[in-house]
Order: sequence, then structure tokens, then C-alpha cells
Amino acid sequence: MKKNFGVIIFYLFAGFVILPVISYHLIGILERDFTLMSIQDSLSLDYFKELFTSAGLYKTYFSLNPINVACWGLIAYAFFMFFLSKIGPTEKDEFELSDEYKSHGTARWQYKKEAKKNYYEGPRQGWFLGSVDKEPFRLTEEVAAHAVENEAKLNMQVNAVGPPGSNKTTGFVYPALFYIPFAYKNSSEKPDIICTDPKGEILAYTGNYLKERNYDVKIIDFLHLKYGDTVNPLHYIKEEEDIMKIATGFVEAAGMKDAKSQNADPIWELGEGLLLSALISFVIEVFPKERHTFEEVGKLLASPNIRDFEAAETLFIRHNVTGYGEELWNKFLNLEDKLRSGVVGSLSIKMALFSLTRIKKITGSNSFNFEEIGRKKDKPLAIFIQMPDEDRTYSPIINTIISMMIKTMYSTARESHSKLPNPVYMILEEIANIGRLPGIEEQLGTMRGRRIYPMMIWQDLNQMRKMFGEAWEGIVAKCDTQVYLGVNDQFTAKYISEKLGKTTIKIQGSSEKGGGIMSSEGTTHSESKTQRPLLYPDEVERYDNERTIVIQRSRQPVTFFKTQYKFWEDAHRIVEPLELHELPLMDRLFENKVKLETEEKEALKLDKEELVAGMAAVAAVKEVAAADESFEPSTIEPLDDKLADEEVLYQNIDFETGEILDDVMENEFIDMNLNDASLVEPIEIDEEDVFDFESNIDFETEIQLPDSEIK
Repeated sequence: MKKNFGVIIFYLFAGFVILPVISYHLIGILERDFTLMSIQDSLSLDYFKELFTSAGLYKTYFSLNPINVACWGLIAYAFFMFFLSKIGPTEKDEFELSDEYKSHGTARWQYKKEAKKNYYEGPRQGWFLGSVDKEPFRLTEEVAAHAVENEAKLNMQVNAVGPPGSNKTTGFVYPALFYIPFAYKNSSEKPDIICTDPKGEILAYTGNYLKERNYDVKIIDFLHLKYGDTVNPLHYIKEEEDIMKIATGFVEAAGMKDAKSQNADPIWELGEGLLLSALISFVIEVFPKERHTFEEVGKLLASPNIRDFEAAETLFIRHNVTGYGEELWNKFLNLEDKLRSGVVGSLSIKMALFSLTRIKKITGSNSFNFEEIGRKKDKPLAIFIQMPDEDRTYSPIINTIISMMIKTMYSTARESHSKLPNPVYMILEEIANIGRLPGIEEQLGTMRGRRIYPMMIWQDLNQMRKMFGEAWEGIVAKCDTQVYLGVNDQFTAKYISEKLGKTTIKIQGSSEKGGGIMSSEGTTHSESKTQRPLLYPDEVERYDNERTIVIQRSRQPVTFFKTQYKFWEDAHRIVEPLELHELPLMDRLFENKVKLETEEKEALKLDKEELVAGMAAVAAVKEVAAADESFEPSTIEPLDDKLADEEVLYQNIDFETGEILDDVMENEFIDMNLNDASLVEPIEIDEEDVFDFESNIDFETEIQLPDSEIK
């Protein structure tokens, strides 16, 4: 720049000082008004003062004289060559994109106008992505969003990467959570939200806003183990495949938190999954529904029935467990002794967390129903699964809970033409701490059709590779939207560089040549086209931390500003934080639930003597009926049907449903003959035939029995 400025000053000095003097004297010579004496005088200082202050000099210079015209032409030529050198090919400090040439690649960044069309126009309901302008987050539709209904027909699976320090939470997760209910504010649909919450900060800074938007906020607390709701994932097992899915996810997630387990022979995990599946099947077949819990599975695993091989061999036979559970158990028994013993010990260690009192409370009952997720209801659900970010102790049970949530959503979708009545957004922050969700590879290919919209958030792609092995790229490929909030590792940087693609650039060569003062520096230039990545890996790592890189199928990549939610500034705070003391205590919810269940049981409870008397009375009625010649079989058939349904007529209670039956005693034959029951000799009932119908316990053997064994 300084060099160019000097050239311009020289041209002006030559054109308006030197050339006018030369022109003046040349004209004098031609007009013979120039002598040697005048040359001597022209060298004096006074002469120059008079010359430059005299209007005659410039009057002569700007007259139409051939000499003046020649001087003007010289000046014009000099300036023309100078400016030509500036606007023509020059040596540049940076390369110039030339993707329109297409000879070496067509990758480029979306233009601002193009990004506005793709992400600012049309339906606004979907995932928040950022802003084309640098600004803090505010509740507005004037932001970049990946809409459910988009022209490119892209799915709603999002794979996001952001290492610590990339403003991942404040610049991306908070805005996404705020944006979902805001975008649906005028819609009849109100989507449910499921969000994993490391450290509990996401709930703290968005919970009150969701409550203001009429959300029913649920908290599954594996961070403090004292707040919120309880969930029993085994309650949602409907099919045999669910058992294997739960067992596999639990074992794999438990293994991920142990570095030694990750390098162990896979036969151990396979054996543990087999054993856990068999034990879950046993608990479901043998125990009453209220005891279908991981705590009971853990107790069974620690019992002599499992440790002692002779007892183990007959365990399922003694309790009449057949079918799927028996097959799994027999396969486990077929393992060689050393392997079988090792599998029992290893699984016992992984199940140890269910010895914790608070974990037993969290997983022992359900304070809300997974089957409500994705259904139309008065208040949409916002479920926060809180977990520590520095510890994976609870990862296996969190993995199981999320797996059963997804499975239940698929079951709900099947009831309404394979689509959920309401969409569900899932923000799986720090998904690497959750572990590999069973079947996620296949589910990602069908989630859009079910209206399940997941966003998986990792610290780097190495975490994906570690979890899924060679299948990790297939997982990414099923996500039409990839968001990169920052990169700290070479593996992720190289992948992004390759994914962005190659572009064509224009480069310049130059060579020096001799030249005079009036030439353009004696330099010649040449241009050529060549190829380069849109960003090299090192450029990816150095990319502006205030921006994201968004890559979508069928579109050029685009970069957005992160719109950070500055909750620490009053001017930008949307809602006051939700404080810990405002959260409902799990113990209080648990106590209220236990109290209610106890009251219901007490209302239905019958002592053993009344139960025996009732059974004797029913038997007596049947004796009277059999001795009466006027008896018609059809009059007693309803009674047999009721007995088959485990109804006790004496008290008119259906122990299966807990309902009082009004129509049981309306049979005219029974009404007529029940009073004659005392005439018949009572039928003796052995103690071994007396069961507590409420808990299904054989009082003689004290063995828990399935409903199917009650006669």
C-alpha cells in the first residue's frame, strides 16, 4: 500500500510540476524566446518561486500546443499502465475460490442468501442450528432451523460433536430446548422431550421455561439419587425380545465403564447377557408383577439356587418355567464350569449397584408411565435423566431406561399407523456415557417415520468409533444433519475435512522483468486452477470457536454463529433458574405411592379363615347342585367360569383386578341354595391347597408361585 501511494505521488509531481516546466521551456525554444542567460536565470530559487506562482506557466501548459498534448499523453499513459496493473492479475496474499469452474471440485460454503432460504423460510418446527448473524440467543423464529418439513426431505437425526470449551451447552443445547416449545406454540401438537442431563444444569436453566409452557417435567435423578421420579424398566417388557435387549444393553454399558472389560474376551459379555436374560425371564414368570424389578433379579443371582450347580439344574423345572426362559437357562448351564462360574461372578459385580437403597427405590416402581410418551395428552412430557459426567456407575441402568423408552414409543406408534400421535425430541447429551443402545443402528433408519427425532451429542468421533467399532460410519450416515461445534483431535478433523469435499481454486504465478520508471514494476502474472480441500484438517482444528460447521445430505456445507444463552446476564435471561430445593423429593413421592398401595391392599385384604370359609361354601353349593334333580348344568357354568378367573364368590372380589363384583351373586340357583349349604357336610381343605391370592404364596412351602399354578 505504501509503495502504491508513493507511485501515485510521483506521477502527480511529474505531471503537475516537472512536465509543465519542461513544456514551458520547450515552447520557449520553439518560439526562439529561450537563451543561455534564461537557463542560468531558471536555476535560481527566485525564478522557481515566480514560475510556480505565475498563472502564465499553467496557462501555457493547458493550451492546445503539440508539446502540451504530448505531455498530457505521457501522463495519461503512465496512469493507465499503473491502474491496469492494479485491476489485472496481481500477486495475492490468499488463494481465490473458483468452484464455478468445476475442474477440480465444486465444494463451497453456502452463501448467506442461500442459507436464509434453506434454514429461515418455510415451516419453523424442528431443530435449532444457530444464526447467520452474530448475536446472543433470544426467543424468535428468526434463527436457522432444520425443519421437520423441509424441501430436501432430510430426516431429523442429528449427530453433533463438541469438545469441552466449545460452548456446546450454552450455545447449542439450551437454545435447542428453548426453541422446541417456542416453535410449536401455535400448533395443536405439543412434542414430548427426553433429555439426558450431565451435571443437572440443563434442567436448572430450562425447567421453569418448560413449566411455563405447560410441560409436565419429570426427573430421573442418578446425580443426587434423591429427587424426582421412579422408573422400573422391567415393567415395560411385553415380548421375549425385550428381555434380551435389556440384558444386552445393560451388560455392554456396564462393561464400557471398566477398561479391563473393554479388552476382555467377548464370550464373557455374551455369557453375562445369557444369564441375565434367563434370570429376568424367571422373575417375570414366577414372581408377581410388583416384584418384577432388578432388585429381585439381583437377589436371585446371589441366591444358592444359582451358585450351587445341582440346585441350578432344577431351578426352572421346580418352578415350572418353560419356553424362552428355560431355553436361555439351559444354554447357560451348558457352559463349562469355569466359564459359568466366572460369568456368575462378573455379572454379580455389575449388578451390585442394585444393592444401593436409593437405586432400589428409583427402579422399584413407576411414578409415571412410558406409554404416555408420544401420545396426545393435556400436558406434554419433558423427561430429564440426570447423571454424573465424571462417573459411569449408573450407565447400565440409564441405558436400559432409554432403551425401554424407545421400545415403548415404537409399540405406541404401531397402534396409530406406525406414527406417534405427537412427535418426540430426544437430546442425548454425552451419549458416550450412556453406552451402546441395543438396536440403535436399525432404529435410526426408521425413527423419522415414527416421529422420533434424536440428537446424539459426542465430544469427538473417536467416542463413536470406540463404541460402535467399524459400524460407526454407518451410524453417522443415517443422520442427515451433522453439526460440529469444535474439534480438538486429528481423527475428527480429518473426517470433517474429507466430508467437506474438494474445491477448485485460482492461483497466480508471477515473474519479474526489466522496466523503466513509467512501467508497472516490470512484473508479469499468470493464473491457473488447482484443487484443495475446502478446509484442511489443521484449519478445521483452528476454526472459529464462535461458529459451527453444519453438513447436510444434498446441500453445500454451511457455517452458523453459535447463539449463546447468556443466563448470567439479566438482559438476556429468559427465565429464572430452577433451584434444587424446588425439586420434588423422591422419598416423598415414594412414600405417598407406598401409602396409597397399602391402603388399597388393606381395603381388599381377607384373612385366611374367611378365605377358607368362602371356598368351603362354594364347594357346598356345588354339592347341593349335584344332588338336586332339578339342577340344570347351565345354571352353575357361570360359577365355574368365575372360579377359573380366580374370583372368590364369598366376598365378591376379583383378585386379578381388585374390583368388587356386583353380578356374581345374582345367579338364582345360588341365591336359592346357598342357605342350604349348612345341610351339607363341609368339605375338608388341606393346608397345602390354601393360597394367599394376593401374594401367591404357598403357606406350606413358602415358595412364590406364578398365577398359573393357583387352582
